[in-house]
Amino acid sequence: AELNSCNTLGVIYYNGYEVSRDYAEAIKYFSRSCMFEEGFACNMLAEMYKKGFADEKDIIKAMEFYKKACDSNVGSACSNIALILIQNNNSKVENVEINNLFQKACSLNYGIGCLNLGYRYEIGNEDSINKAKELFKKACEYGETKGCNLFNELNENISK
Repeated sequence: AELNSCNTLGVIYYNGYEVSRDYAEAIKYFSRSCMFEEGFACNMLAEMYKKGFADEKDIIKAMEFYKKACDSNVGSACSNIALILIQNNNSKVENVEINNLFQKACSLNYGIGCLNLGYRYEIGNEDSINKAKELFKKACEYGETKGCNLFNELNENISK
């Protein structure tokens, strides 16, 4: 119950519900929950550090919290780690690791994870394109309209 209370207070201060928006207070409450591996709180902390709501932007701290959240099965956190790795063009990171992060996000019903993994398969041989199609369909099932559009486009191109 305490973790839920901390999360609730974090959200209240983050959004400014019935109180003045106070990111420092939000961080305090999310940090308490995140210490106990509460994925939602860790993900919120990651977002705050990534966006600079905690004094200044800190991608390294954001990545630490995204990792905790991903380890706690928060799909968006897994997807965000992969996106940051791609954006930072970290050549030490294997494509397999990035694909695994998107795959985990997708398996946690996070449609954007399926969509991003689909993009990585979209260009290639027939097997690769079929994998992309399958991923776009999943993204669509999880509510990502872009996944529906891409699935339909691939179906039309294959049937031509």
